[in-house]
Amino acid sequence: MRSSRRVGEWVTLIELCEERGVKVYVATHGRAYDPADPRDRRSLLEDALDSEHESAKISARTLRGLDANVRDGKPHGICPFGYDREYEIRQGKRVPVRLRKTGNRTVKASWPSLVSEELFHDVQAIISEPSRRTTTRGPQVHEFTRAMTCDVCDGPVSVSYKRNRESYVCKTRSCVRISKEAVDELMTGLTVAYLARPDVYADQAPPAELAQLKLTLGALDGVRADLKELEEAEPKTLAEARVIARTIDRLEREAAELEVAAVELSRPNRLASLFSPEGNVMSRWLRTPVPVQRAIVALLFTPGVLGQPRIKRGKFGPADLAACERMEFRRDTD
Repeated sequence: MRSSRRVGEWVTLIELCEERGVKVYVATHGRAYDPADPRDRRSLLEDALDSEHESAKISARTLRGLDANVRDGKPHGICPFGYDREYEIRQGKRVPVRLRKTGNRTVKASWPSLVSEELFHDVQAIISEPSRRTTTRGPQVHEFTRAMTCDVCDGPVSVSYKRNRESYVCKTRSCVRISKEAVDELMTGLTVAYLARPDVYADQAPPAELAQLKLTLGALDGVRADLKELEEAEPKTLAEARVIARTIDRLEREAAELEVAAVELSRPNRLASLFSPEGNVMSRWLRTPVPVQRAIVALLFTPGVLGQPRIKRGKFGPADLAACERMEFRRDTD
């Protein structure tokens, strides 16, 4: 296991090991270090400082590379949501105009944005949600799997192909198995019925909440900027390292609380940005890309809206079509 590259975490670990009489074995050194021994403790702290310094140097080199791309007129990465890449000619070179940030706070660009500021913050709240997964092992092909839970062990649900028949099965212990066709028909009906209601799109956040959302996002940017500055700091003494570690822990808790607050404040606007009830809702739902369907399902099938879908034990066979008898949609009041 690779050690942390943050001195504050190392200090905490060393102190806990000392209190409990645990030694630290460093494979590359071929020996165990005793945190209670002053010399061993110093060696561990020196390695922690060296590791953090090396990480900071790599970060600096990366930033220099990004700046070099800008100087040479080479774009880097994908444009952020809501912006388009533009170029201007400087001294005969094509130089991209990039999204500028100061202290991790977004600065208004000189060109018109493609979306409103409210939509930009809505998207930022979605992609920064702590519980959100940003990567998957493969293409997303099933719209309801992430929303469902095994009622026996509270484990996740996956799709199984057995005897030319698709089914939802408990991914952890195979506690339950149910016809995928029957469940999809039930949950699609519930989803489309909800999406066909005009009132769910008119339920927008009041101006006071939108103002609070902007303040919350601004405070979150400030905390993240402070965190970045502290993580890049190089403490000269053990006491200074401990102070930095405690401050980082406090700021990380504040950032987590602000992220949750921002998601809650922006939640009423998210459905309207993902789906519109115009025309035939069922046809539009079936044409909606699966990743968007999964995002909508994650909003609707919660204890506070349509309920959390839970699969109960029951018989699985050719006659397993009454999914409503084995599906429970648990709400906050249950």
